Amino acid sequence: GIIFDEAHCLSSWGSTFRPEYHKLGQLRSLLFPDTAFYATSATMPPCIYKDVCQVLGMKSATTVAIQIETDRPNIQYTCRTLACGSQGFESLDFLIPEDVQSPEDIPLTLVYLDSITDCKNAAKHLWQCLPDSMKGWDGDTQLPLEECVVSWFTSVMLRRFKDNAMSHFKAGSLRILCCTDAAGMGCDIPNVMQVVQYHVPTSLEALVQHFGHCVRNPELISEAYLLVNTSV
Repeated sequence: GIIFDEAHCLSSWGSTFRPEYHKLGQLRSLLFPDTAFYATSATMPPCIYKDVCQVLGMKSATTVAIQIETDRPNIQYTCRTLACGSQGFESLDFLIPEDVQSPEDIPLTLVYLDSITDCKNAAKHLWQCLPDSMKGWDGDTQLPLEECVVSWFTSVMLRRFKDNAMSHFKAGSLRILCCTDAAGMGCDIPNVMQVVQYHVPTSLEALVQHFGHCVRNPELISEAYLLVNTSV
């Protein structure tokens, strides 16, 4: 069989900047007729489910839909108003505790932003909020990740850099990762204590996906923050 994880991307990305995703159904012509297709996602409402089935050539008569409860009662949701409109990143200052003494004082945090530029600028702003002993890099030239408490993660980075970033984030030496959707693909880090969505995302499914990266241990409480403009 063929497994398509994060299958909602076939619909949401295939119609925009990943048109090749809409061609994945052509794999059937290269496989045995009875090859099973499995499509999995935490966010597949009826409209996206229908689109995914169409893309992959999954007929209703031979397709079994398995729905599992995705409620996460251990996630506390908070909506905050951006303190300075949409231009600055001072609204992220709360992620750096005022009495921070060591990297471990900062909860493991993912900050989702709309663009590559925003990811870099947000990381640089948070870097400026750190005590000198914890900065680890000059805010411009990236140093070895084991020296960084805050950094960014986007799709345009080299595979080696992305692998190292996730490795150090999972190990806990990198505490805050400012990222785009690229960080969510295949991300399986069980102890993320905070997820921040900076600005309202393009869809409710995207918001659910981002907040879904909060801590996986049901006995721990994690925080999910949505930061919005005053006009929202």
